Amino acid sequence: MPHLDLFEIGKLIRQHRRWRRLTQQEVAKAAGCTKQLILLLEDGRAPTVPFRVVLAAMNRVGLDLRVVRYQYRPPTLEEVQTQNERDDTPEQEAVWGAPGAFR
Repeated sequence: MPHLDLFEIGKLIRQHRRWRRLTQQEVAKAAGCTKQLILLLEDGRAPTVPFRVVLAAMNRVGLDLRVVRYQYRPPTLEEVQTQNERDDTPEQEAVWGAPGAFR
């Protein structure tokens, strides 16, 4: 799943709010903020929005937030060296008519 920024989240909130036929005022009330802040969030013009407001607005329109632990393991020294050796190996030129060329 792609990473979403606040602009993309705001667009999703607007889309789902409209699908559910909710007003910005209804979402704002559920989120404990002003209608103006929801408008700015949906338009991508809010420089910062409290996390609790974003989460409450998402929940009101039927969206949820999932936190997934990103499993990243840095490469080992051996893996880096092996990759460097592969990168330094000159590629063979394809010769017209040579066996295996242009397959």
